[in-house]
Amino acid sequence: MSMTHLFQDRFKARELQTHLANNISSASFVNDLLCPTGNLKNLKVQANKLTLYSNWAGLIISGSKAKVTGSLNASPLKDQNGLTPAEALEQ
Repeated sequence: MSMTHLFQDRFKARELQTHLANNISSASFVNDLLCPTGNLKNLKVQANKLTLYSNWAGLIISGSKAKVTGSLNASPLKDQNGLTPAEALEQ
């Protein structure tokens, strides 16, 4: 066996050992993710995308750490029942 072949075989063996030693459970990582949307319907779309990606990548979403926040920027003066937002909250 030539020196070149010997070197190549040793390099392949070392490369394999390094690969196995550095094997990770998931090549994906998400931290402080922001999915801004303009309405609840689109928020659900973004949440579904996150769920599908997480399932594909094998990510585990921490329910105790995950938060969803929102801001009501506009609303009709009265809802379909004729109640103001304050009145609806009181019921």
